[in-house]
Amino acid sequence: MESILQSETYLRLCRSIETQKSFCEQLTLSWKHRLEEAKAKRDHMRSEGVSTEEEAALIRESQFMKAEFKRERQAEESKLETLRRDLEVYEQRI
Repeated sequence: MESILQSETYLRLCRSIETQKSFCEQLTLSWKHRLEEAKAKRDHMRSEGVSTEEEAALIRESQFMKAEFKRERQAEESKLETLRRDLEVYEQRI
């Protein structure tokens, strides 16, 4: 059992999980910052007055950015879940 916990494969999986978790957190922070900046820009544009077409474009931009964030986050969380499953399978051997 001790040899499995000290094996290179087990340690690599543990490091990969920590790295992926950190990446997911950084991704979320980065996207939140980008979304906040884009919202501030849209709000500024709205305060100066926009046409109905421009308003519709601003709404589409916001929806697209949020959808991109969601897709990217789900993809990275899926990678994290795969690593966790791999680790679980490895731990079941113990």
